[in-house]
Amino acid sequence: ESLGSIITNSEMGNLAHIWSFFEVIHARTYSHIIKQTFVEPNETLEQLYAEAAVLQRSNVIIQTFDDMRIALAKHILGQLNDEDIKPYIIKTVVALAALESIAFMSSFAVAFALVKRDVFAGIGQLVRLIARDEVLHTRMSFEVLKILKADPAFTKAWERCKFGVEDILDAIVRQELGWANYLFSEGREVIGLNAKLLQDYTLFMARPLYSALGVPFGFETVKANPLPYMDAVVDSTEIQAAAQEIQLTNYKVGAVVDDTAGIVLTFDELELN
Repeated sequence: ESLGSIITNSEMGNLAHIWSFFEVIHARTYSHIIKQTFVEPNETLEQLYAEAAVLQRSNVIIQTFDDMRIALAKHILGQLNDEDIKPYIIKTVVALAALESIAFMSSFAVAFALVKRDVFAGIGQLVRLIARDEVLHTRMSFEVLKILKADPAFTKAWERCKFGVEDILDAIVRQELGWANYLFSEGREVIGLNAKLLQDYTLFMARPLYSALGVPFGFETVKANPLPYMDAVVDSTEIQAAAQEIQLTNYKVGAVVDDTAGIVLTFDELELN
């Protein structure tokens, strides 16, 4: 929505519409999960929104998108020219890429650690589909950044927001590292997962984005995936399920059998009401 009003390329516009459509599906799915899981869903949401740690986790993302909206308003009023708004575009796409490739994946790691223990298996199937969508969205945002990096018209803008991009990425990573500590505080536990493993996974998922943008990675380097079970979550080819054991979520190709060979219907044989 923030970027949609300034997209002039038809293919990019189509991508933005499809992207938005999937996010609506995700929101409705999460709403369904909350309604089916909690006796008083509204009360649960109110408790979440009142939790400072929950709100703080999204501060950088919210601020970046708010800055973009304000910049767009100023651009419409003629207070910002085309060159001045370009750094805001870059930082918004960077924040979006970080949200989907770092923050979301950290949350999915916790969800599927529970699913591994046969807890919330039905919900896990719904969230698995969302996770795969977010992997696709991550690739989409990486491609958009790739286009912006290669566009000579954005060269100066990248130079202007170089440190701003680094600050956004660092802040999001630090927020996720702190979030991991919060999740496993106050006696909360998940079998097979702890704060250190979740932090290592966050760093493992963050480094490719830093590398793609040419931003120095000032955190501990994690070379191997500390949560290998996540590979099966984000890659549908890693899953082999029997139909009688679990609902199949992969698309079927050639699953319709044509058994009408040799049958010839005439109008005389059809009863038209």
